Amino acid sequence: PAKAIREASSEPLENHLALFIRTREAEGKDDDYLLNIGLRLRKLFKECGWKYLKDINSDSFQAWRARQNLTAKTLNHYLASLNTVLNWLEQDGKITANPLKNVRRTTKEGGKKRPRRGYSEDEIRSMLAVAPTDTYRLIIRFAVLTGLRRDEMALLQWGDLHLTAVRPHI
Repeated sequence: PAKAIREASSEPLENHLALFIRTREAEGKDDDYLLNIGLRLRKLFKECGWKYLKDINSDSFQAWRARQNLTAKTLNHYLASLNTVLNWLEQDGKITANPLKNVRRTTKEGGKKRPRRGYSEDEIRSMLAVAPTDTYRLIIRFAVLTGLRRDEMALLQWGDLHLTAVRPHI
């Protein structure tokens, strides 16, 4: 094997992951995206017993996936995160091929899924009571009264607020 592949094979997976995250941070990738990739892959490394690149294989990943009680969407996020890093290592000349490139996304049904529901009045009062500042209380009230989710509120712009309309709306 080429020198880069030999050297990469003796590096712990955590080192490769850390370099991937630093590289993507420098490229301006979203912090939450990188945090999630790190959390997912560290969990995989631990639960699959992977310490080095040579340990990663499709059989051990699929065996891990079969043991999980997670939704198909979550399991597919794990596969996508791992493939992202493995493809990066392949492009960087540190592995000859992605060992999971032929693993298909799962369509498995079942797994944990949180039922969606609105907060009760008591739960809203409790949140307001423990909010550390008036700013947090205002945000909680805004979310409760508009029904917007956190990511939807984060995307709001002044042009989305129509406060002088006959029926004010967002």
